[in-house]
This record gives sequence, structure tokens and C-alpha cells, in this order.
Amino acid sequence: MQRITKFLIAYLSFIVFIVSTNPNNQVVSKNNSSSIDSINETINEVIENKSSSDIKVDEPIIEEISLKKMNLLILSGHASLQKDPGAVSQGRYEYAYAKDLTQQLSNHLKTNYPHINVILEDAPYKAAEEALYIGKVQPDYVISIHFNAGGGTGFEIITPLKNEKLTFATEVVKVLRDYDIPIRPLSIYSRSTSTNRIERKVNQPLNGSDYYAVINKGASMGIISEILEIEFIDNAQAMQRYEQNKTKYVDAIAKSINKYYIEEYNKN
Repeated sequence: MQRITKFLIAYLSFIVFIVSTNPNNQVVSKNNSSSIDSINETINEVIENKSSSDIKVDEPIIEEISLKKMNLLILSGHASLQKDPGAVSQGRYEYAYAKDLTQQLSNHLKTNYPHINVILEDAPYKAAEEALYIGKVQPDYVISIHFNAGGGTGFEIITPLKNEKLTFATEVVKVLRDYDIPIRPLSIYSRSTSTNRIERKVNQPLNGSDYYAVINKGASMGIISEILEIEFIDNAQAMQRYEQNKTKYVDAIAKSINKYYIEEYNKN
């Protein structure tokens, strides 16, 4: 192979020499043509004297990095206008906003984070039905998109009592803050009843059963299932701000689920 390479270099060098010394584009002389033929013959002799197993073509080595897929189930909070619209205020329906954000988040993840396999609901489900769907799909992680009501503003996330590291929850709050998105004073909490809110801190898991069915179902399967309350649908100013910054919410949630993937899921 080294002999072939040397002859090829000599061949190309000779062609360059002929062109550079022939500025008027004159026809190559018979002697020069004979020299080229001689080099061609020598190269052919070397190739013919080598067996096919001896002649190797160097090809670029393409290393394919195979990432473990994580199945992320994104639930669109509440079902439909007829079945379960969720919170309603001044013509705004929670189910519609949740569905829209869920779809945009799904598209963003599929485009930018292919190692995260997004699963969406195959039908509009109520909360209790969503819990059953989690059992059917058997995902690796669940987030449920909701919009709050009752007066106020800001993002909050409800996480399982047993969630110890709070990787996704703490990261999404941090990124949204960096984007100047309003955050609720009690931004990360758990619930064991319909009224209590237990502030959560990293590396401090709690005992007990989670109040919300989608969170409790995930906990019973050994996976994290969390509810994201994006904004207050009955606050017109807050919802206008949300619409203006929707892409920031999408980006923050996607980046944060990817951090969980890197730091926890892909290491298992």
C-alpha cells in the first residue's frame, strides 16, 4: 500500500509540473505523454502484483453513540370541553392551554432531545383515568401539565413525597427564574391531603401516600410523576405574560428533563 501511495504522489506531482510549465495551454509533447504512460504502467504493475487482501482502502470510522431511551409520558391536564375542561375563566379553558403546551413541548423534545421518547395520551382522560393510563404505558417519567386558578401568579410544581433528589423540579424552577418567569413562593411541594402543602428540600424524602392520583400511581410503580402548574388562568395579565414567554417555558421544561436524564436515568 505504501508503494501505491508513493507512485500516486509521483503521478500527481508530475501532472502539476506539466501544467505549471505549460502556461500557454500547449498540447503535451509526445515525450511527456510517454512519461505519463510509463508511470501509469508502473502503478498498474504494483496493483496487479498485490492480492486483493493486501490492498486496503482507508475509510473514516464513524462511531455511533447509542443513548439509552427514556420514555417520558406528558399528560395534558384535564380532558376536553365536554368531559373535563378544568379551570375556566373569561373564555380561557385549562384543558386547551394544557393541550397546546403539551404539544409544543413534545415537538421541541422530539427535535432537540431524540434520546427522550415522548408519549402522549391516546385519548382525553380525566385525572383518575390518567393514573390508569400510566399503569398501561409503563413510562420512565411522568409530567402532567396544568394551569392554576384561585388568584395569584407564578409557576409551581407538585412532586412525590418520596422524591429525594428533586433533580427535575429544582432545575426547572432555576431555569425559569433565569428567564425572569414568576415563581410561586412555595415553588416545590408535596401533598398528602387536599389542603396541605409540604415544602420540599433536596435529599429529604418523606413517607406517606401522595394525594394526587397521577403522582401516587407513579410512586407505586417506582417512578417520578409530577404536576406542573404553569400559571393562573384566572389572572389575565399573568396569562398574557405566559403567551409572550411560552417558548421559555418549553425550553426550561425540556432542559430540565434532560438534566434528569443525564444525572439520574442514563447512569442506572
